[in-house]
Amino acid sequence: MTITDQSLLDLVKTKDQAQQLAENIDIVLKSMFTTTDTNKLLDESFAYTTKETLLLLIKEQNVDRKDIKAIEQFLQQIKTNLQNLPIIQLTIACEPKKELIEKLSSWFVIHIKKVFLLSITVDPSIIGGAIITYQGKYKNCSVQQKLMQLYKKGELALIP
Repeated sequence: MTITDQSLLDLVKTKDQAQQLAENIDIVLKSMFTTTDTNKLLDESFAYTTKETLLLLIKEQNVDRKDIKAIEQFLQQIKTNLQNLPIIQLTIACEPKKELIEKLSSWFVIHIKKVFLLSITVDPSIIGGAIITYQGKYKNCSVQQKLMQLYKKGELALIP
């Protein structure tokens, strides 16, 4: 069974979403000992869109929905793959809406050619733009940084 990183992005885009999905998968895995109704388990453990995406992946992977062991292996594989995705830290000025998270996630896939989970921190003091941290590398593309550079060059004066 090969679940692609791109398929995982259909389920989650952020580190927080990945942690929530992993917790829900754990609930399903523990509940498998008491019931064999996988549809009921998925209904009770996941939001509608997540459940539908999982069912689509199950179908694409040719996993027999009636085979509890196969479902268990499939869910374990998703958890493992999520844990192996690289995480990129973004600091932005305001709480992102779902559309922004999707655009940011897509941007990395298109321009970097790699799937990342986003770990997003909100810091209004940066005013706009973003601060990006990945594997010890740091890039400050914030408006605050640009304004400070202009101020230091004497191209921006503070009004008393």
